[in-house]
Amino acid sequence: MKTLITLISSATLALSLNVQADGHASHDHSQMNHEQHMNHGKEAKMQTMNGHSQGIVKRVNLRDGKITLKHEKIEGLDMPPMTMDFKVLNTSQLEGVKRGSKVTFSVNSEMEITDLQSQ
Repeated sequence: MKTLITLISSATLALSLNVQADGHASHDHSQMNHEQHMNHGKEAKMQTMNGHSQGIVKRVNLRDGKITLKHEKIEGLDMPPMTMDFKVLNTSQLEGVKRGSKVTFSVNSEMEITDLQSQ
């Protein structure tokens, strides 16, 4: 009986590994360099991640399209509260934003602000 259970467990494991390998092998990796291959899959997961928070504006840099925020925890990215610089993808959202303003914002996995709203 113990041998039968071991045999079934081994077959199940081998089958699941084969299914995972087949799914990964279904696209061409031949043009990837080592770094791209090592990060393959991680990038796709990170690109879909985004976060939301609110904070206080510490500085606005219109020329470079950046903003410094003292923000609360960024939900969705599990980032603790801190003060940091962000690139703002739509720099028109910086118009009228001043030091001390309260804002809500969304960021992508590259820590770029995709949406910025004054409160």
